[in-house]
Amino acid sequence: MLLLINFLALSANAEVITGKIIDAVTQQTLPGAVVSIPDLRLSVPSDSEGNYSIKGVPVKGSYLVQVSFIGYKTETRIINLAKTQVADFALSMSSVETDEVVVTGVSRATEIKKSPIPLVAVNKTFLDERSGAGNVIDAIANLPGVNAVTTGPNISKPFIHGLGYNRVITLMDGIRQEGQQWGDEHGVEVDQNSVDRVEIIKGPASLSYGSDAIGGVVNMISPPPVTENTIKGDIQGTYGTNNGLVNNSFRIQGNQGGLLWGGVFSAKEAKNYQDQHDGRVYNTAFKERDARLMLGVNKSWGYSYFNASLFDDQQE
Repeated sequence: MLLLINFLALSANAEVITGKIIDAVTQQTLPGAVVSIPDLRLSVPSDSEGNYSIKGVPVKGSYLVQVSFIGYKTETRIINLAKTQVADFALSMSSVETDEVVVTGVSRATEIKKSPIPLVAVNKTFLDERSGAGNVIDAIANLPGVNAVTTGPNISKPFIHGLGYNRVITLMDGIRQEGQQWGDEHGVEVDQNSVDRVEIIKGPASLSYGSDAIGGVVNMISPPPVTENTIKGDIQGTYGTNNGLVNNSFRIQGNQGGLLWGGVFSAKEAKNYQDQHDGRVYNTAFKERDARLMLGVNKSWGYSYFNASLFDDQQE
């Protein structure tokens, strides 16, 4: 079991960022758009008039504000609170998401196109399309420059441009996962259903992560907090015909007045797979049981998060 506590202290003083979200063409308001500050883990929805108000923002500093709405291009902007506390956004309709916000490799949230290091980010939709994969590393193994070495149906290690093992660092929410470096029989001990986004640095990142990151970094990120006074949950199920894979997951999150909580509970099981020449390949079955819990507070002075995860994988 891994216990993890994240803490960020900011300032006792706080400001409020306000604004309106509209359609760039029709000028109509967009209720329900999500406005967030990734650095502070704050997010709010726009109301029925398209207005939003983000409370508890430290007075000093500049922050990247992101606005997203289904069917529209995500917009980002740097807001300097010393100059203004009002930020209006006009969103353009788009069927393709661009200008993704990433946090890997730098000290603050930034846009992917402005990052000085080569990296790629994939979201939950991409991972869900590959939910039949044995683990999260298999799900990203077909990205350009990324491969996986496997020693079993549910054991995979990432390789970036031919480098792996202790030359590639794997992270969960920025915390190193050392288990995958123990040997060929140890994969990444992270439940793929608890991952919301994966960011891969494809190249040396030793200045930020240490000498082990000479080949690159795979950073798995859990879902962001939901907006205030919201409870959100989802159930996901996958079935594979070849090996009878059953992958079920239940996720729930809540935010009541800055008190955040959440959990992901997964059960994955598969029998021996088969091929057209040899039939069943024995001793390839596996059973996995995972759980992840989160408690946190998000106030004007900053935020503090407590995470606990359980990864139980039985291989034949």
